Amino acid sequence: MTVNVRHTEVYAFATPPRQIIVRDVEVYAFHTQIPELPRGVTGKDAVFNMIMALALQPFTKEQLVLSEPRADSSLERNSAVSVSPGPGVSLSGSTDFHYRRLSLGDAFLYPGINIPTASSLQTVHALLPAINAKTGWVLTTNDLIDGPTTGTQVTLIASDKSYFFTPGSTQVVNLIRS
Repeated sequence: MTVNVRHTEVYAFATPPRQIIVRDVEVYAFHTQIPELPRGVTGKDAVFNMIMALALQPFTKEQLVLSEPRADSSLERNSAVSVSPGPGVSLSGSTDFHYRRLSLGDAFLYPGINIPTASSLQTVHALLPAINAKTGWVLTTNDLIDGPTTGTQVTLIASDKSYFFTPGSTQVVNLIRS
């Protein structure tokens, strides 16, 4: 996965970047964006991987806790997560990690994607394995709002709990029922 890092020189004169102090090692919270939806990882893992790509020291998922994503329009980004030490870990401090979530339309890149699926699958969440198989993504029930999927098209709506997608963004998909 390629990580685009926003150079923060403009902000350096006002305040230093926020940091997590970890046994005297500083991990700076840079401001990044997901250039395209990564394949084979959940949204939370993708954000963790972006943080690790910028970290001065490797951490495990058990050592750091990521909050649910939240809307944040500061620093030309649309989302942030709080990064804190995990329970029982001898780390101190916390910081916000800012990044840009994609709209569903930007993630799919083209309208009207065809999703082969069984006729018995009648909800958006039931379609997740078929969507993941078609796209190579690892979407979870936190990424899309559940709803009925009657007919040959369904409008997917991004959940506010999605680490990948801008909340409320939509994408119409065609269902090829078997």
